[in-house]
Amino acid sequence: MKKNHFFPLLLLMIFALSSKAFACEPKNEEEVIFDIVETQPQFPGGWNALHRFISERKFYHYPRMHISWGAPICGRVLVQFTVLKTGEITDINLIRGFHCWADNIAVRIVGEMPNWIPGELQGEKVNVRFILPILFRLHCID
Repeated sequence: MKKNHFFPLLLLMIFALSSKAFACEPKNEEEVIFDIVETQPQFPGGWNALHRFISERKFYHYPRMHISWGAPICGRVLVQFTVLKTGEITDINLIRGFHCWADNIAVRIVGEMPNWIPGELQGEKVNVRFILPILFRLHCID
C-alpha cells in the first residue's frame, strides 16, 4: 500500500510557521540593527576628517616592499561595521577586497577608529549597519 508523506510534512510546516522557534526577531531592543535611518552615523569631524584619518593610516600600513618597488597599487575595499547607540564600532566585516594586505589594512583602520556620532531614527539613537569604501591608490615614482 502506498503511503502518503504529504500530510506529516504539511503538519510540520504549519508547526514551524506558527512557532516562534524559527523567527528572526531580536531578543530585546538593544540588539536591533538598522540599515536605513533618518540620520546616518558620522565620523567625528565629518567626511573630511574621516578621509584624513584613513589616508594617514593607509600610508603607514602599506607594505614597505610595494613602496620600494614602485608598483602601482589600486583598488577598493568595502568594509561593513555596526555603529552602536553609544558610537562604538563593532562587528567589522570585509565585504569585498582586492588583495589580502589591502583587505587587512582596511579592516585594521576601521578597528582603530574613534567612536562615531550614532545614527538616529525618530529622534532616538539606534544601532546602524554601515558600509565604508576605502580606496587604495599608490603610484611611487623615484
